[in-house]
Formats: sequence, C-alpha cells, structure tokens
Amino acid sequence: MGKHCSTAFSLLFISVILATAIADRCQVVLLNRCKAVYQEALDASSKGEGGHCFRLQKMVTCLASEPKCGGQLIEKFRYWMLQMAMMDNILGICKDIDFSKLKEGVQESDVAKTHRFLDDVEYDTFDACAVTVHRECVRYYVTLLMKDRQFCGDAEKLNKCYDLYSSNIKCQAKIIKDFAHMVQDVAQSVLRLLSGYLKSLCTSSKEL
Repeated sequence: MGKHCSTAFSLLFISVILATAIADRCQVVLLNRCKAVYQEALDASSKGEGGHCFRLQKMVTCLASEPKCGGQLIEKFRYWMLQMAMMDNILGICKDIDFSKLKEGVQESDVAKTHRFLDDVEYDTFDACAVTVHRECVRYYVTLLMKDRQFCGDAEKLNKCYDLYSSNIKCQAKIIKDFAHMVQDVAQSVLRLLSGYLKSLCTSSKEL
C-alpha cells in the first residue's frame, strides 16, 4: 500500500513539475514573440497618439493569440495591457482599439478577480484631466523608449508618471487613481519577474 502511495505521489509530483515547465516555456515563447511585435511596431510608428494606439493594438492582439498559455507572469501582463487598452478607449484616445479577445481570456483569471472591485478601470468614466495625464505619461515613456530601448526600466518610469504628473496638475480623476494603484501592484510585479527571470525581455534585441 505504502509503495503504491509513494508511486502515485511521485507521478503526481512529476506531472506538476512537467506542467510548470510547459507553462514557463509557453510564457517565454509568447512574451518573446510579443516583444518582437511591439519592437517592430515601435520602429515603424511615431511618438504621437496614432503610434501609441498602433503599438498597443499590436501588443493586445499578440497577448490574446494564445489564450491557453497561462502562468503568473503572462496573466499579470495581459491584465496590465487590458487595463491600458480599456483606459485608452474610455478616454477617447484609442477609440477603435479592439481588446475583446484579450478581455475574454483575462476576465476569469485570478488577477482579474482580485482587482475587479478594487481598481479595475472598466467602469470608470471619461475625465478631461485624465486625458492630459495619460497623454503626457505615454509621450514621456515613448520618448525614453525610442532613445534607450530599456523596456522594463522605461515602463517603471511610465508607471510612476501617473502619480507624479496627476499630483503636479492636481488631477483627481478616478480612472487615473485606479490605474496608478493597479500598476503599483500588477505592473510592478510583472517588471520584477521580468528583471529577475527573463532579463533579455527588458532590453531591445539591438542592445543584446
């Protein structure tokens, strides 16, 4: 009996390890592909709003392309990009962005359930000062990124921009507060995981 239990436990343990390895491999492959897609879009687009919407659509579409690919890192990254896309849509910056497939895959994830009634921007509303803050922070991020191609470092500066710039212009928009709160948890967790686990994704391939 003990021998059978030990064998069953060993098989279960091995299956868990294999499932984890497959999930990790899947995340690495998908993130590398989406990084390449974004980098290509960055090289082909401008710093303006049209360029931002073009790049974000490319990233959203890529992240939604493998809905069965799971794992903590990819699920948090998807949620972060979904929140960005929804905010752009609500603020009228990227009116035509299609995030329906990404939302479908994200809405039942653990990270979405955790943040649904905490700082989800989906049910927030338009605010003119939020448009000002978001435009300025995206412009700041793209200027940095086009110069140094440090994806993780520049994304961290983008995340901090929302709190700093909204304070500077005294913008109290709920959508900005919610987004800033979310990125301090979800986005910063993604950046920590990338920096410690997949450093190659933090830098342009041209810099490697």
